[in-house]
Amino acid sequence: MGKKGKTGLLFGLVLIIIALPLIACGGPAEPVEEKVLRIAWGWDMTNGAASTGLPAVKAAQAYTNYLNDEKGGIGGIRVELLWADTAYKADRAVAAYANFKARGMLSLSAMAAHEVAAVIPMATRDQIPVTNISPSFDTMVPTANPWAFSPYPMIGDGFTAFMMWLKAEGKTPAKVALLGWDSPYGRMAERTAERFAGEFGVEVVAIQVISPRATEAASQLTALAKENPDYIFITTVEAPAGMILKEAKRMGLTDKIQFVGNHWDAGQDVIKYAGEDVVDGFIGIHPLVTYEEEVPGVVLAKKLMQKYEGEFITSSGYLIGLTNIHFMWAAVEDALAAVGYENMSGVAVKDALENFKDRDMLGISPPITITPDDHRGPFERVLQWQGGKRIPISDWIATPLPK
Repeated sequence: MGKKGKTGLLFGLVLIIIALPLIACGGPAEPVEEKVLRIAWGWDMTNGAASTGLPAVKAAQAYTNYLNDEKGGIGGIRVELLWADTAYKADRAVAAYANFKARGMLSLSAMAAHEVAAVIPMATRDQIPVTNISPSFDTMVPTANPWAFSPYPMIGDGFTAFMMWLKAEGKTPAKVALLGWDSPYGRMAERTAERFAGEFGVEVVAIQVISPRATEAASQLTALAKENPDYIFITTVEAPAGMILKEAKRMGLTDKIQFVGNHWDAGQDVIKYAGEDVVDGFIGIHPLVTYEEEVPGVVLAKKLMQKYEGEFITSSGYLIGLTNIHFMWAAVEDALAAVGYENMSGVAVKDALENFKDRDMLGISPPITITPDDHRGPFERVLQWQGGKRIPISDWIATPLPK
């Protein structure tokens, strides 16, 4: 055999030797699928609610990154946040839900009440818990849907807390006018008034609504002022609340009527949209602390902003998002500890949520307890703008769940 033939034979033997272990093992091993825990957010990053929704989504993304970067995920397993901009539209919420489900979400956060109403039938069918920052009577009273949860009070609870505060302060009887978005969210104070106004000595003398896309509210404010209310109670979010207050100031109404904002009207950024001279004296019913209160959640929020955004985000939407994402990942953590990774499911997350007892909310709100009969955090506080800052003028108020 020539030199060339010997070389070829040797090369062939080497290939056979290399191939033998692969043949014995049945070929190359299949890649091991990475463990991952996924939850989803369908929130309004554009359209009327964007002034709250966009910073909230940034907080959710940052907190999820923080869990991976600094905590090694949850139980050593990487966590992932799926998200979509639902733009205050129910059909987009439905489309996002289908996409999230296909990608294996364990729970979902939806933003607006009408978006929750659109997805909750599917979530019920698929047994996936849904959290919401604007929970409504239709999903929460009396725990009408067992798959709906919130770390916050219902939007209608803001009006309940306001009436409770008026009565406790000796400010009743009182005449109140309501101004909100023409949506299930914006009309939530009306439904609360139907249940509680008489009990707390409040008379609702007028109701007006505006579009979430409205750029002025002069006609609505004129109609409300004709009824001589002591208070005008607003239910929108920061940017339109600022617009309403500027209109009211221009019309001379803020000098004779006390304006009050519901949860997300009373956020930090309303001053950016209205100006300090306009918001001075404005009262808000709010379920979270302010940025001036150095509780652990505020400290963490500022750390996350600096690390992942490189700037301070003034909107209270960031704290809203941080509280909600903490609520969701805490439930996943408890579920993982209870059932193990192989048995993780929406059912396991729901069971974990219903076992929250005095659960820490990073100090952003008081600790909350979730039960099978009450799926919300009930706490509210009254704030007032004074000298460019929101100052608490009440203790925390635990609102009752309407029956």
